[in-house]
This record gives sequence, structure tokens and C-alpha cells, in this order.
Amino acid sequence: MKRLLFVFLIAVAGVGGISALPSSTMAGSSLPAVWPPLSDTCYDVSGDGQVDLANDILGVILRFNATWGDDNYSLLYDVSGGGVIDLANDILGTIMAFNPTPPSNCSLIDTQVVQATVAVMKYLDPAVAFADGYTYGGQYIPNMGIHLVNAGYQTTYTTFYDPVTGEDQLRHPVGLVYSETFPGSMVPDVFLGPWYNIAVPAVCDFYSMPGPCQDAEVQPVGFGTTNTDEDNQDPDGPQATWHEHFGLCVPGWGTVDAMDFELGPESEQECYDSFDSDIWFSTYGWMMHLYSFVPNPDGRFMLWNTNPDLP
Repeated sequence: MKRLLFVFLIAVAGVGGISALPSSTMAGSSLPAVWPPLSDTCYDVSGDGQVDLANDILGVILRFNATWGDDNYSLLYDVSGGGVIDLANDILGTIMAFNPTPPSNCSLIDTQVVQATVAVMKYLDPAVAFADGYTYGGQYIPNMGIHLVNAGYQTTYTTFYDPVTGEDQLRHPVGLVYSETFPGSMVPDVFLGPWYNIAVPAVCDFYSMPGPCQDAEVQPVGFGTTNTDEDNQDPDGPQATWHEHFGLCVPGWGTVDAMDFELGPESEQECYDSFDSDIWFSTYGWMMHLYSFVPNPDGRFMLWNTNPDLP
């Protein structure tokens, strides 16, 4: 059965995907020196719990031969992580994984990363992000990008992951990061990925969040766990990469002029007086990045993205 399916789908690729190779739009882009796979041989690229024909196999085939910088390329479909969606590793691998439910090679982290990536693919267009309520939360930071924030999501999605619904911030990240169109422009360009924020008391107060939020004083759980009790520690390993910001003063919050001054002012009053800002967080966090669209050689959840080709 799989052999017949393979022959049929390669024929489809020959008629469709191969004859219409994608064109590059990322001028000057090149293959990163280190290209870790987004997921470890998890071929459920749609995140729906199975490897099927319409969403997974055809999705990979229709992107055959797309490489980093092409319109049709997505790190999500480059399962092998080689920087090109190829026949031997990506297409054939997806076909051979056809139909197991749940996919045998998909860990919880793999599945959550795919679900999170699929949920934010619409934000490849920054205009969609602004239309959905994201606005400026800070200036461009080298090796990170422009931070957009959605204050509505901050109050609505207060935990990282709900194991029953699969919702909360996994699919509704508080923030997004983009490169700039040119240095100093503060105009979002290439989407790097989402970032997440689980509140601690100062953020709870700022957004008038309910009492249980106030108890979140240790690292929340993150990718790779279904536990939504925010008093439990994040598991060990590369996914344990939450971080906090202390003394965060943000003049121009919500505008293109938003500027972060972490540990700059020593008090809320100094933030107001010296930086002409009415936005002050004694503690802002926990935060974590997911570099879904521009891979990070140091790991997909790390704070800094050291990709030498970061746009």
C-alpha cells in the first residue's frame, strides 16, 4: 500500500511541485551554518495527531525542493532539518510514516512545537498580527528582533498549555518577534517566531488578573509537559529556558517608539520622571521564545538566536 502511495505521490509532485519551483524572496539569504531540525523525525507536520495524506504528505510534497529563503519553504515541513525539503529525508520519510495514530516518533515536545507553529503561521504577514491586536512592546533587540505584544492574550490565556483543549498560550502567544525591514526602521519584516509570557505578581497587577495568578512565583511548566499547575518547576533540559525581566520601563508602549529600559530606572517613579513613561513592571516574566521560522543553532527555545543569517 505504501509503495503504491509513494509512486502516486511522486507522480503528483512531478506534475505540480517540481514543475513550479518556488522563487526566492529573501535577498542575500543563505543556508545557516547550523540547521537543527524543528522536530526529531516527527512527520505529523500538521499537529493533528496523525500522519495523513491531505495535511502531511501532500503538504511536504508540494514544497519539494524548496530551500531557505524561498516563498514556499517552511521549517515546519523540513522535518530532517537540512535547509531543503528533499525527497529522501522529508517526502519519503513522511510517506513511510503514513497513517499511524498517534504518530510513533512524535514526542509531546514535537507535537506541541508543531501545534504552536501551525497556529502562528498566519503571522508571517505582520499586518495580520496588528489586525489581531498585537502592538509594539519594545525596540529591536539584536539576536532577538522587534517584540510585539498582545495585552488581550495576556489576560485571557494565563497558562501555557491546557492538556484537555490544547489551547491557552500554546496557540495564542502573548508575543511575536520580527526582524526589521532595515536597521532602525522598527518596521516588522521576517517573522522569527512567537514568545510566551506567564505572569508573575507585577504583571498580574498591571493587567488586573485574578488571585491565582499572584502565586506564580516559580518557573511555569513549558514545552514537553501537560501539567498546568504554575507552581511546578519546568522540566530539566533544553526546554527549561524561561527568563524574567526586572525593573522594566517601557516608554512609548504600544507605539512604534516603544523602548525598553530594563534595570535602567531604579524605581517606578524614576521610570515616570526620567523616562517620561507610565509603563513600569517591577518584574515582567516568565518569558520564553520559540524560533519557529528562523532556526537557532543554540536551540529552538533559547533566549538569543545566534543564527549567522538572522535577517
